[in-house]
Amino acid sequence: MRIDDQTMCDRFVICHNPERAVRDAAVRAEIVARLEERIAGSDSLSVSKRSVLVGELRTKPAFNRFLRRTKSGLLRVDRAALKKAVGFDGKFFCAPPTRRCRPKTSRSATRRCTRSSGDAVT
Repeated sequence: MRIDDQTMCDRFVICHNPERAVRDAAVRAEIVARLEERIAGSDSLSVSKRSVLVGELRTKPAFNRFLRRTKSGLLRVDRAALKKAVGFDGKFFCAPPTRRCRPKTSRSATRRCTRSSGDAVT
């Protein structure tokens, strides 16, 4: 993938690891299960106690990603954020050490990325 702003040219390699994808899905399922457990019964709480609960949950990035408040202030799991997160399972960027576009550098950076992380490059 190339990102070019007409002054410099940055190259990134998108890597995919199927084993990591399975792990990402399992971790996300655990986070959602714990979040659902924490917000279960929150509909019966007062507005102030629900706000305190939201504050506690928002301090944890894993919960914050999938927490949603309805217009009436109720807490729900954000299904749209879950659907979006599925597309990133097992994927990550690997950038070469230099910012200049040189094919030789890019290939060697790709090899280093693959060797160091053990992930397949696609």
